[in-house]
Amino acid sequence: MSIDDHLEFRLLKYFVAVVEAGTFTAAAVRLHVAQSAVSTQIRALEDILNVTLFDREHGNTLTAEGRLMFRYAKSSLKTRRRFIQILQAIHSATLQPLRLGFSPFVQKGLLHSVSTVYKEVLPDCEMVPESGDTEQVLERIRTDKLDTALITLPVTAD
Repeated sequence: MSIDDHLEFRLLKYFVAVVEAGTFTAAAVRLHVAQSAVSTQIRALEDILNVTLFDREHGNTLTAEGRLMFRYAKSSLKTRRRFIQILQAIHSATLQPLRLGFSPFVQKGLLHSVSTVYKEVLPDCEMVPESGDTEQVLERIRTDKLDTALITLPVTAD
């Protein structure tokens, strides 16, 4: 078995909980499990990856590998949640159209490719493309009026 076979979402969830809560004990309370269960799962994660994620000699601060793992774990858990929401929305016929923003200098071929792939993955879901300059598109993302965007660089805002 490879590492890929062992990296479970549960391990990522426990890891993120420890980082966000600050301690193994606080994470255990947050997860409604025993502190020993959290410790065991984090040790298993470190063993699977063959890295140390926490510098336990300095108050459980993250190592360089731990910082990278935290970014990956948060992103993966967010993607997983979104995926489940999409599946449930498809099942209940409540999936909303994808609101795709793009700036004027994005190549039409790229927009066509994105549209094609989207239709292959979700053939029954509509896509609503919206054009605007980069700052307008970014503002629409920030205010949740767009779901995603293709923009040209540079981006000067957050």
